[in-house]
Amino acid sequence: MHRVQIDLILFIPGAQKSGTTSLFVALCNHSQIQEPRHKEPHFFAQSRSVIEKNTDWYLENIQREKKGVSVDASTAYMADERTPKILYEHFPEAKILILLRDPVRRAFSSYVHMQRKTPKYDYREFGEIMGRLENKSKTSLLERERQATRRARQQGLIRDYLTEDYHERKFGASFRSSFRDPEWAHRYFSYSQYSRIVNSYTSRFDNVKLVIFEELLQEPGAVLSEIAKFLGIDQRELRFPHAHESRVPSAIGRIYARMREQGQHVAHTLNALRDGFDTLMKTIGAEQLAVKARRLLRRKPKLKEDQYMRARSLLSTEYAYWRDRRPVTKKLWHFS
Repeated sequence: MHRVQIDLILFIPGAQKSGTTSLFVALCNHSQIQEPRHKEPHFFAQSRSVIEKNTDWYLENIQREKKGVSVDASTAYMADERTPKILYEHFPEAKILILLRDPVRRAFSSYVHMQRKTPKYDYREFGEIMGRLENKSKTSLLERERQATRRARQQGLIRDYLTEDYHERKFGASFRSSFRDPEWAHRYFSYSQYSRIVNSYTSRFDNVKLVIFEELLQEPGAVLSEIAKFLGIDQRELRFPHAHESRVPSAIGRIYARMREQGQHVAHTLNALRDGFDTLMKTIGAEQLAVKARRLLRRKPKLKEDQYMRARSLLSTEYAYWRDRRPVTKKLWHFS
């Protein structure tokens, strides 16, 4: 096996929709952290043959200088129990930083993320997804969700997120992607079963730190101080960037620049569509309906209490697991 050689590397494998991007931005604004070209290369979530043949591409992406801590914040690394083993084979001295969020809220946030893509990546209703998983069969939640996801894919209800052209399309890579588990992003509930993957990391790596996302929100200074100590970097430089700050990692900055370049054209198109829609509704005497339609289109789905409790029952063992090991989750992980 050809090992990837990087002296100091930090992996932030997730969990997805648990503050990984905010933490990534905060870290990349630190002088002792190397900013990678891409936040989520998802490189080690692929087949071994693709990994072995394209280690040079990964090195160019992740280690741009020979100093500081390199960072890979690929949330696909929390989806597959095989990934920690592969990472350990290449980086036995790596540090692992895992953010954990209320499992149901994370699952719902991930679902909404897929719903709000244009076009959608998932056309199912959240309640419908739960209904498919609530049967009392002896199969595990992971297996039930795998079956439900495959069925939905066959029915055209979900679109592939991690396709074979993912690295070419997303990063301009010269190789075809070959993900071991391309459907993980649609398995909202079993992905929230953190204990399986966390144990796979802690059983291998010596340097693993867990951060409760809700604690990070409540006490950012204290939690960031712990993270800085864990990484061995100056804690005075580590802080969350405010919304008005302009300094963001250049990879993200390049995306914003492209968005700004296209923004005027997009705005003109949207305005034309809106004006045409308003004119049509006015012609047929339905101005109020037009207003309601626009409000509905802008509305972000909200998690209702009954949905939360139903979903929580699916993940009851996960809540119990973390309540025993991280008592603070009993206070922070609830519907409010």
